Amino acid sequence: MIALITRAHFVGRIAVLAAGGALSVTSSTSSPKHPCAEMAASSAPDYAAWDSVVKAHVKTSEIRGIPLNVVDYQGVRDDPNFETFVESLKNAPTSGLGKDAEYALWINTYNALAIKMVTDNPCKKSLLRTKMITSIKDIGSVVAPVWKKPAGVVGGETLALDDVENVKLRDPKDYPADPLLHACIVCASVSCPDVALTAYKPETLQADMEANMRLFLANPKKGLSLDKAKRVIKLSKIFQWFEGDFTTKIGKDSVLDALLPYMPEDVRTYVSENKGSLKVDHFEYDWGINGPSPGAPGKGGKC
Repeated sequence: MIALITRAHFVGRIAVLAAGGALSVTSSTSSPKHPCAEMAASSAPDYAAWDSVVKAHVKTSEIRGIPLNVVDYQGVRDDPNFETFVESLKNAPTSGLGKDAEYALWINTYNALAIKMVTDNPCKKSLLRTKMITSIKDIGSVVAPVWKKPAGVVGGETLALDDVENVKLRDPKDYPADPLLHACIVCASVSCPDVALTAYKPETLQADMEANMRLFLANPKKGLSLDKAKRVIKLSKIFQWFEGDFTTKIGKDSVLDALLPYMPEDVRTYVSENKGSLKVDHFEYDWGINGPSPGAPGKGGKC
């Protein structure tokens, strides 16, 4: 099992890994449930509200030549359904539900709270001026990265994005983690997988996760591209950062072996026949926000 690490941790730590240094990051943002929260009646999260939000404010377009589902952050912030969904998470049951229900909860939660990070923190102050953020990483710092900041309350517990990704999704206690999660969680960035155009639901969870992986690998600008002439296959850096999730955790010899079932058919055939001689490369990761920054409330998209 590889160390629990987020996409952001890799950016500054690749040199450590290359040198063979051990990297172990534990999440410390999650807080114990308040006694009153234990007594509060649990209620299912309002997936209909989240479904309405993504259908209304996520549209297929492109940014810097990369096709993706673009988020209208200002539209999300102004939509009462967004607040309804976030509020519904506060008393949501979070354990003992089974993989499909729990993964639906945590994937929807991660994606909504990543968006909320941007809508709540659209501007960044410096000594000289205040300007709009261009990346979710602008919300944090080297000392206090955004992934470790409190992002929301779920089931009475205050959680950071890091907690949702690395504890709830990548290290569940009651069932094996599913690497397909990496095609479903969206860290508000261009090179992330796309925000799904519907809410994840327990009854269709597995099919939706598989479909999202296929969509991600069908995107030649950030998911997968194949250059047969050079015998190079280029993948998202997500598959480099979380290589262990696609290999040792699920008994696969390589990331390519794990991804084969989800590749476009022509690519799958070629890779199956030539994977031993293919060079694996990775796209540069575009951390820019996957939609126009919303700006400060009441400022017309400005700070």
